[in-house]
Amino acid sequence: TKLVTENKASALEKFKAIDYLKGADDTALGEALIVNAINSGDMAQANSLTVDLAEKLTEAGRAVQAASIMKRLSPEGMLMYANRTIAKANKYLPKGKEIKLTEKMASELVDSVKRIQDTTASEDLVELIMQQNREYMPKVTKDWIRKQLNDSTNERLYDIAMNQVVDKIHEEVPVTVAKKIRSIQAFSHLINPKTLLKNMAGTFGFGQVEAGSTVTGTFYDKLIAMKTGERAVTLPQFQGAGTAGVERAKDKAVDILLGVDKSNWKYDTSGKVFRGSGLFDKIMRIPEKALSLGLQVPDELQKGITYKNVSQQLELLGGFTPEQIHEVATQAGLYGNFQDHSLPAQILQGVNNLGNKIGIGKTVRGTSGMMTKEFGLGDFLVRYTTIPGSIISRAVEYTPLGFAKALNIMRKGFDKVGQRELALTLGRATNGTALIGMGVLANRLNLITSEDKDRSKKALSLERSEGLGNAMLNIDGLMRYFQGEDASPKAGDKLTSFAAFAPFGTSLAIGATVDEEMKKQGWKGAVSYKTANAAMEQILDIPTLTVIRKMTYADGAFDVAITPVVEGISSFVPAPIRHAANYLDPISRSTYHKEDNKVEGVKRKFTSTIPGLKQTLEPALSPYGKEKKHTEGIFQSFINPAYTTVYQPYETTEKLKELEELTGESTQYPAINAPNKLTHNKQEIVLTPEEKTRFKRTAGEEAYRLHKQILQGRSIKSLSTNQQMAVLRQLVKANDRAREKAKRELLNNRR
Repeated sequence: TKLVTENKASALEKFKAIDYLKGADDTALGEALIVNAINSGDMAQANSLTVDLAEKLTEAGRAVQAASIMKRLSPEGMLMYANRTIAKANKYLPKGKEIKLTEKMASELVDSVKRIQDTTASEDLVELIMQQNREYMPKVTKDWIRKQLNDSTNERLYDIAMNQVVDKIHEEVPVTVAKKIRSIQAFSHLINPKTLLKNMAGTFGFGQVEAGSTVTGTFYDKLIAMKTGERAVTLPQFQGAGTAGVERAKDKAVDILLGVDKSNWKYDTSGKVFRGSGLFDKIMRIPEKALSLGLQVPDELQKGITYKNVSQQLELLGGFTPEQIHEVATQAGLYGNFQDHSLPAQILQGVNNLGNKIGIGKTVRGTSGMMTKEFGLGDFLVRYTTIPGSIISRAVEYTPLGFAKALNIMRKGFDKVGQRELALTLGRATNGTALIGMGVLANRLNLITSEDKDRSKKALSLERSEGLGNAMLNIDGLMRYFQGEDASPKAGDKLTSFAAFAPFGTSLAIGATVDEEMKKQGWKGAVSYKTANAAMEQILDIPTLTVIRKMTYADGAFDVAITPVVEGISSFVPAPIRHAANYLDPISRSTYHKEDNKVEGVKRKFTSTIPGLKQTLEPALSPYGKEKKHTEGIFQSFINPAYTTVYQPYETTEKLKELEELTGESTQYPAINAPNKLTHNKQEIVLTPEEKTRFKRTAGEEAYRLHKQILQGRSIKSLSTNQQMAVLRQLVKANDRAREKAKRELLNNRR
């Protein structure tokens, strides 16, 4: 505002030179210029600036702000916006397929804007909105929307009415196939009870932990206030917050149902894509609305609660301007819903946009600022960037590294808003450090069970077949602990991945790792490396980073490169169908055969997601030849948002581990895979997938039988070194005998 007042020409030149909005200051400059032009009576310039700012905001992924300023347009300004929108669309349309603003449509736009601007009574605005609505909905929905609109302010009603006009312009612009594919991908991933519940539980749970950090932050704020003389943090204020959240959620539902929702949100999907009048588009508008209602409405509920809570805190403290209160409360809502543009999110978005340079559709400016395609390889690699990026950011802030962030704030200096951020950062780091302590305690009480990454690859494979993985909470053990019983893991215990508690699972996993390393060797330099590795493993367990996780398991550069494509194509099968496939056939299936070409590999992966076809694939077997299974039941298959396994340890596992620990050898473990080829009578025999399954089952079962015989009644730790090596040699010979037996049976079957 100061720049515009002092030198409007310079401010105009600076705004026009902005190619891509990089922050709030750029937006504020544009808004200040618009207000100045309106106050000066120069509506032509006001219209031009409004259209320009709206386009730049939309390109920057901030369509909500773009929509909110459109009500400033005059009828002529709306025509200008329509012409520029259509001109931009025509750049990408084939010759002869260009669209144009007809005289009839231009007249309708002008009449619509005039009618909106001439309507002042709330009830008349409500009627106008209902008349302009082009979305199909049953009478009960219309009646509910009308009721909500009757309770709305005139400002909100003007926003909705004007956005209906803007939406009519956008419906004239054809949507590319690439953009529709991208939306279908999101429907397949996200429309299912697991995701809906995980979204609600994640934001609600994080809200409670944030409230705890605010309480801790008040103590730090009191200390800081001794120097500044001002308070910036007080206890959470929840009076009326629930009501505010419900009202905000209702407003979001109304926008979605009326088709004027223009938000770019944490799942990187926004607006109406299926706008056509054809049957396919009409059908696809159902999941489009369902996705927005199922995920965005609960988000707005939590953001409304947070906004009311924070704004009440700041009003109670005093000394904050209305603009500061709005900005701080808004950012708190975004922070609590994993929707802020954190540095990790920006990095992941850059990876997505970079990958999408290999893709289809129009060349557009991605939210990272990079020119990219509408859909491509990046969407197979890391489709959703805001959530994992924000979770990574929170995971760091809720550890002792949060204190480093606080030191950086102190080093740069801070105002009253900065003081609040400093106190809250210290509160988060303190509470996060306490969570690490809880992880240490839980591990010491045997409530955390995990694969031991210090072991060999064969040992890890055996442990994973028992139901272990990255740090997991033993739910049944926890129940026994509260009942005063032994919490140590037992066969049949249900284990839940810490990914279900993101971002706090990272702190708990770090604590468990610290405890394990202290048990092994005390506090040494390796502990820092191990805890960092544990944190990274938890981050890669985030469902939206599944493909990256699987790339780390792939063998060879080509398999790593092809993994995103294979996983991406199969993920177009809707999640409920994939969940049904696992429910009807809980056995894990093998989707990899070394002799397959890549097309066959994609086909196998796709087949594994289809009910009725999944069981045509060979079962995935443990090193001991036992079929691997998903956790069974309707609740686990369709509803439970947490990754849960059942702990099923083998009798021999602990003694095999002890031998590895004492001798450093891993040859005693059964082989992980069946061979791809066998040699018999100097001839090479390539095994089919079915033969590999039979080989592995026979060899694994025989190895388990022999291992139990050898290890039964033995205490490995009480044996001498020579005796331990003798046992190890017996186990290795048993493995060889088991595989020889499998080979003989396979060759006999071939005769």
